Amino acid sequence: DDLAGFTDDHGEPVPVVVFAGRFMIFKRVQQLIEAHHTMRATSGHRSVLVIVGGFPGEWEGEHPFDTVQRLGARDVFLMGWRTHAELAEILGCCDVFGSPAVDEPFGLVYLEAMSAGLPALGTTTGGPVSFINVDPDRPTGWLVAPDDVSAIAGALTEAVSDRQLRTERGRNASAFVRAQYSWSAAATAIAGLYDRHRS
Repeated sequence: DDLAGFTDDHGEPVPVVVFAGRFMIFKRVQQLIEAHHTMRATSGHRSVLVIVGGFPGEWEGEHPFDTVQRLGARDVFLMGWRTHAELAEILGCCDVFGSPAVDEPFGLVYLEAMSAGLPALGTTTGGPVSFINVDPDRPTGWLVAPDDVSAIAGALTEAVSDRQLRTERGRNASAFVRAQYSWSAAATAIAGLYDRHRS
């Protein structure tokens, strides 16, 4: 059954964590795989990790496929490089976006995922700090220390085990991105810059 990996013993869907991006060292894809493997082994909670991306023939460090093989990690699916249209469809089928990148310059893919209603997991470095959990009263995901596999696994455990929590943070994420990063919000900000410089 093609969907067997995405359902539990009762045929109910399990949470899906998704990463999308290039396989560069700073993205820490290997740490995400290790943390997901650790979470499943220590918490008893089951989820699927879907990895989208990896430009053909390009990677740094250990290839994610080799990480999966080395760990014996289960329920990790590498989907390869996809178009933006395909990515939008994939995001619509997932529950949590995970990318523990260190010093991510900005992170447009986080915003794409958040706009689709996925809470995002990132680290306390780089661009994600400017849009994940900006309002402590309306958290939009999880921020963890960089290069901390245990912290990543802990955040994944919380995200996977509590459907209400991840749904609420996903709604907050979508509302935040639409308010701060939509075309209308960008146009308003640019118009404000022009107005300030004219006066």
